[in-house]
Amino acid sequence: YYNTITLPMHRSEWTSILYNLFSNAKKAIIKKSVAGKILIEVGKKDNMISLRFNDNGIGIEADKKDRVFNAFYSTSVPASFDAPKEEQLIGTGLGLKIVKDIILSYNGDIKVVEPEQGYATCFEILIPHNK
Repeated sequence: YYNTITLPMHRSEWTSILYNLFSNAKKAIIKKSVAGKILIEVGKKDNMISLRFNDNGIGIEADKKDRVFNAFYSTSVPASFDAPKEEQLIGTGLGLKIVKDIILSYNGDIKVVEPEQGYATCFEILIPHNK
């Protein structure tokens, strides 16, 4: 899409947003033991810029879709120091909370929405358009 420019944001904020979504997707894909697929879609929705981040990992249970943005909520559990690498996928439960705080500070929103076909999870970010 052309003309999909958000309000001015610091590059570190976008780095934090995209890194957190990517690292969570990577963990979910490894946990599912599949060939990973990530689809990022950018467009316009009303007066907002929409960024949809899809992955084909383990997905998020319906009753946890709102809770994933709570501080210290994590779907990862600590593993022992000698556990196999795929079991050492520990999260602090702060990544999506920080992402949501950044987005809300720009009067935007983030939520878990229905993913594209062939994907298990989709986060949709809405940020005001820079006119």
